[in-house]
Amino acid sequence: MRYFTLVCCLIMLPLVGLSQKKETLRGLDEFQIVIEDLASDAREIGLTRSDLQREVELKLRLAGIRVIKTAGASPYLYLNVNVLNVRGGDAYNALLAVQQLVRCNGDLIDGSTWRSQYLGIAP
Repeated sequence: MRYFTLVCCLIMLPLVGLSQKKETLRGLDEFQIVIEDLASDAREIGLTRSDLQREVELKLRLAGIRVIKTAGASPYLYLNVNVLNVRGGDAYNALLAVQQLVRCNGDLIDGSTWRSQYLGIAP
């Protein structure tokens, strides 16, 4: 149950922001997904990177957004999840960001054009 609750909190809340109209997201219809490695507290409750990958891909596809597998592709959706086992539940921090090439002083750089971060405790 802890695992299910935490996955719901981590996946459902951040992706709500992507469905909102954001000028920086206009015209983006495909993403590569980059998910950071998980710490031991996350693995102890059964949360895996492959589970997160599968859930994020599903949410994007349901929203009509194509998932691309090409490494180094731009734009990409970046997810960093941290979990800390505490009395009464699991504290979590989830950062979801859209990274893409942007022009800065004439140079193309990898920049964050949308981001959302969530903190909470899942029982």
